Amino acid sequence: MPTITPPLVDTATGTNQGKGGDTLTINGSGFTGATKVNFGAKSITSGFTVNGTGTVITVTSIPVLCSGQVPVSVTVGSTTSNSAPFFYIAQPVCNTVTNNQGPAGATSVTLSGSGFLTATGVTFTGVGPATGTFPPTSDTQLTVTTPAHTTPIAGCTDTVSVVVTSAGGTSTPSGSSSQYTFYDAPGTPTVGPGSGPVGTGVTIDGTCLVGATEVAFITGTTVVPADFDQVSNTQITATVPNSLLVGTTYDVRVTTPGGQGNAALAFAVTA
Repeated sequence: MPTITPPLVDTATGTNQGKGGDTLTINGSGFTGATKVNFGAKSITSGFTVNGTGTVITVTSIPVLCSGQVPVSVTVGSTTSNSAPFFYIAQPVCNTVTNNQGPAGATSVTLSGSGFLTATGVTFTGVGPATGTFPPTSDTQLTVTTPAHTTPIAGCTDTVSVVVTSAGGTSTPSGSSSQYTFYDAPGTPTVGPGSGPVGTGVTIDGTCLVGATEVAFITGTTVVPADFDQVSNTQITATVPNSLLVGTTYDVRVTTPGGQGNAALAFAVTA
């Protein structure tokens, strides 16, 4: 009769826990002629070897299982052994990145998915590792600080994959849902015309205006948002707000996910 002598040993961890693809050693007796190794309700009929004395089974590649504790048993002919526990660590999955765009500098983002409890790191591909607390306290949510994007960003934005590494392996990028976009800060704009009454349409030219979230006319501590349209990555058209004061010259500032650009002393309101 086949008998397992616990614990099972995952050769990658040296314990009875591991991930898909690891090698698992099962010690015991009566394994000669084994036909199946059972992982809960999932059985494999190949991919394992029995030593000459029938005391050790080596599973060369643990199959993909559901995360958590799984009873492992061995079947020889019509007889199945006792079971021993194995804790399966699933590959992490990053489903979404909240706050999935921001400045080239470090910023906080939250990842949602599964298999995070044993996470050892998060990488923004091509940029660098994030900082955070590892392992996290949640299996489904992980908050990290992005690495600073220190290399020049061609076209003012760089979209990269966010990858989680854990004891269960490395998450597989799943397209836009697991990506983050770094934005360069907008440059100091030029505005034309440089004066006119409220309601005037102005053209704002500058660098890295892509994804503009606000165009504001500023004097002192007063910030007045304006209606605007994005024409291109380097040009925006805006309407001078009706609440501006005649005889006052306003700074004009553009804000994007990359941050607030430098304001230009650019528009004088006339009657």
